[in-house]
Amino acid sequence: MSPSAIETLADRLDVIDVCTRLHWCVDHRDWDGLDDLLDEQVSFPTPVELARPDFDPVDYYRGRSEIKAAYPGLLAGLITQHVITGHQVELEGDHAVCHAHAINVHVAEADPKHVMVHGNEYRFELNRKASGWRIHARQTRIRWRFGDEKHYDVDRRMQTWAAVVPATQS
Repeated sequence: MSPSAIETLADRLDVIDVCTRLHWCVDHRDWDGLDDLLDEQVSFPTPVELARPDFDPVDYYRGRSEIKAAYPGLLAGLITQHVITGHQVELEGDHAVCHAHAINVHVAEADPKHVMVHGNEYRFELNRKASGWRIHARQTRIRWRFGDEKHYDVDRRMQTWAAVVPATQS
């Protein structure tokens, strides 16, 4: 294998690792672990924002600290497990796009028989920094839903967060 092929393979694995670790940090409530994965500003639209007909990712930048602060409220009362797979990585110099599918399980802590499952499609954009690959854009599309939505209404929780933490343009 040529050195350039090995470098490309290493970049692909690094990108996949960053995208997978994001979900690991979320499931394990390791909010400080996000510092090694997210840029200072990240295009982080809610599902409702993403569905707008005039959607443009540059309109939905939020600070890493705001994203970290939002996660505990978004996941309050839940045990989660995000199983992310099928990573498709496109590399162009110091920029990467990674598409992936996930099965996201949300279980009510107070009553574990209440389960909500989403089949999601993710689009991550990453930039190579001196410290490694960092996510600077993330889009989530919920492809299907199953279960007790009243215990985890992701759309309502994200809309509430978006009202508190309005997005800014890049």
